[in-house]
Amino acid sequence: MNKPPSITILTANQRLSAYLRKQYDSAQQSQNLTTWLSLDCLPLSRWLIRTFETLADNRLILTEAQELALWEKIITTALNINNDFVLLRPFATAQTASEAWHLLKQWQLPLTLLKNSASEDIQYFYQWAQTFENICKKQQWLTPSDCTDILMQAVKNQSLDLPEHLIFAGFEELLPQTTQLCEALASCTHIHILPSSTTLLELLQTIDENKNLSNAETKIIQPLLYSIGLLDTTQELRTMALWAKKTLQNHPQTTLGCVVPDLNLLRNKVERIFNEVFTSENKETPSLPFNLSAGLPLNKYPLIQAAFTILQLASPELNIEQISHLLRSPFIGGAESERIERAMLDIALRQSGERFLTLENVFMLSQRHNQCPLWIKLLTTFSQVLYQQINAKHPPSTWAHFFIQLLESLQWPGERALNSAEFQQWQRWQTLLTEFCTLDLVINQEINLTAACHHLQHLAQRTLFQPQSKDAPIQILGLLEAAGMQFDQLWVMGMNDESWPKSAAPNPFIPILLQRQHHMPHASAERELAFSQKLTTRFTQSAKHIIFSYSQRSGDLPLRKSRLISAFDEVVLSDLIEPPQPRIYDPDCLELIQDEYAPPVLASEMIRGGASVLKNQAACPFSAFAKIRLGATQLPEITSGLSAMERGTLLHEILESLWETLDNKDTLQSYNDAQLTTLVHSLVTQTLLQKAKKRPLSLKSRFIKVETQRLTQLITEWLQLEKQRPFFRVIARESLHKIHFAGLELSLRIDREDELADGSRLIVDYKTGLPRIEDWFGERPDDPQLPLYCLTSAHPIQGLLFAQIRISQSQFKGISAKDIGMAGVKPIMDLKTEHQPIDWEQFQRQQRDILGRLAQDFLQGYATVDPKKTEETCRNCELQMLCRKYEGN
Repeated sequence: MNKPPSITILTANQRLSAYLRKQYDSAQQSQNLTTWLSLDCLPLSRWLIRTFETLADNRLILTEAQELALWEKIITTALNINNDFVLLRPFATAQTASEAWHLLKQWQLPLTLLKNSASEDIQYFYQWAQTFENICKKQQWLTPSDCTDILMQAVKNQSLDLPEHLIFAGFEELLPQTTQLCEALASCTHIHILPSSTTLLELLQTIDENKNLSNAETKIIQPLLYSIGLLDTTQELRTMALWAKKTLQNHPQTTLGCVVPDLNLLRNKVERIFNEVFTSENKETPSLPFNLSAGLPLNKYPLIQAAFTILQLASPELNIEQISHLLRSPFIGGAESERIERAMLDIALRQSGERFLTLENVFMLSQRHNQCPLWIKLLTTFSQVLYQQINAKHPPSTWAHFFIQLLESLQWPGERALNSAEFQQWQRWQTLLTEFCTLDLVINQEINLTAACHHLQHLAQRTLFQPQSKDAPIQILGLLEAAGMQFDQLWVMGMNDESWPKSAAPNPFIPILLQRQHHMPHASAERELAFSQKLTTRFTQSAKHIIFSYSQRSGDLPLRKSRLISAFDEVVLSDLIEPPQPRIYDPDCLELIQDEYAPPVLASEMIRGGASVLKNQAACPFSAFAKIRLGATQLPEITSGLSAMERGTLLHEILESLWETLDNKDTLQSYNDAQLTTLVHSLVTQTLLQKAKKRPLSLKSRFIKVETQRLTQLITEWLQLEKQRPFFRVIARESLHKIHFAGLELSLRIDREDELADGSRLIVDYKTGLPRIEDWFGERPDDPQLPLYCLTSAHPIQGLLFAQIRISQSQFKGISAKDIGMAGVKPIMDLKTEHQPIDWEQFQRQQRDILGRLAQDFLQGYATVDPKKTEETCRNCELQMLCRKYEGN
């Protein structure tokens, strides 16, 4: 069968066009034809523009990017002139305004209907739309919606060259404007609406034989319709993937459709689950048998993300995450040769504590690190290119060439060869820059570098892209993309009462009553119900075997089956997928090896750390092995201002300086409140200013002022508590000690050591949290630092104290060999412990035994994954990806 030369098929989307062309070509091949005329099949929107271009009309049709840029320019200009307010998201407002304008055009409603609206938002839109229409009229610009009206007039003037037959396929409903166009076209060509029960080939056969479609013999097969309730969206996706895999294994020639509502939002999750299911048994599968229809915004792909991160280096302030992204990116020069060195530079930059940096700061810190010469060379070249145009203004086309220079200065897209998907992304980027150049037309002014990046970013964000891939028997589609396609079997998920039908979401720039009166999309619940009913009916006619699934729960919210699928028979999970085969997990085929020991610590091995060695060994032996011996640690976290650890360190430094001045209680007592506050304020200010020199970008004067007030209040309040103690002298401050204990050589830093009037000594440990004395006891103590120092000190220690320094919660907590007259410090005999009563010598013997066993376990390599307090210990640990304790849970 050869296609008649005067037939054009117009589809609702590009995917359906490709599907129908493939279906048609397969039919020609099945008849052993070697050549045939291509099927003229394309989306309706493209046909409108193609047909308009045949007219002798010199007006320009704006692209979507040009149109949105014009809307954004109109909106921001209007609001700036009126001094009304500053929009946080002007581009999103432009998109909504454009949608509203097209709705009015598609429903053939005049803009003047909005003139007297009481809504302030609608009045704003009315003014913007008037400006938009005036500019387009003056510049002789058109939008695709305008083309439809022009074509209707051309039909009346008989100035269009039309095919003999026009077939509309995949439309659940035609827009009023399109309906009027069809009515006009019907006077000079044959219009056909492809029914869901008829295939395109059947319709073409009918047209070819000059029969009426109503007389065509169509095979009607009653489909098998089922529904199934599953726990949540994740189980729906996994079950659908397992069903597809099982069905394809049993029937290799079958075609399967998997319909996922909101596929654009769930795309990554869908792809991950399908990859897991189809690679679970064969890790070396060359190609997976499924295609996802939903592309990602172009700026979400790593290659393009790297390009935008490079362009963002032109910003006056850079987020540390942007720099980190570039250092780890494979898409800039030297990414392979300096990979390890750049990872270390990333850590060094994070350790600077600055969350925001300038390009000069990055360059300076990189030079100080001095391990990445190529990175420094690239930054130098980038800076030279950037500073030539940093304050310039140009039209978008000029900026496009400058962007290319900036990217080339960092040798984007990198030194390694791009794979197929990356190469396609690179090609689409080149096209994107060409589209960006066309914004010259509507922006019509010179803009700065920041504005140019802004427009390019939005253009990439709107550009959905998916690398080309081979045809696959399993098609994963969105709701509207599946309309008009036929499969052997179909699964439609997300059919719960909250999601199907969808909730109404009217456009805010058109009166709701007007939208409901004309049945515009998303205008009312009734409108959404009617549309969902049509689409559900379409799905029931798209395959011989159809499953509709729904989630029974979304978080804590229980869900029910949508009433639109309530008539379909319910099936159970075992009817669709087979349970896991026991033989896969047959213990006879597996060898279990439980190895709790790493290699013992060698005499030549350098163990870095202090009491943290024993603390980690007590918390989880694997944690001690990984952190101390393997050096496993997470990247430093960057916070705004000072982190909790930095605040603690700062407090230590201030108190160290303070006791260097005060020395003992008598000196402290000699200061009245005002003098003490002045002293503390001076030391706090001095320490903070020293800190700010190292972090000038984050520790600014306003922050220092607030932090000075906080610390001054905190420390002066604490000193009032110190005044209430019996006499003491501070004999050591932040002292570092090298100790030998049970075969370990460790470094201990003691916050403070006090000497009392009788010559006895106390150890004081500053804490800004809520410490507990109980943390010193038990077979696996949580905080063994002070007991460890007590056992190894050159001088007998008679007491261990936590100094809890917190606003309105300051207090001492501790134990001592005897009563020393301090609130919060208990004699060891009075302490309620698991093994009581004990004296000071017994306490020290217990600690020596407990800490000695932990030290020996560490030295012998005992490294089992055994968190002391499973939930709490693991929650505060950053090594879960390494220990894999929760893998498979």
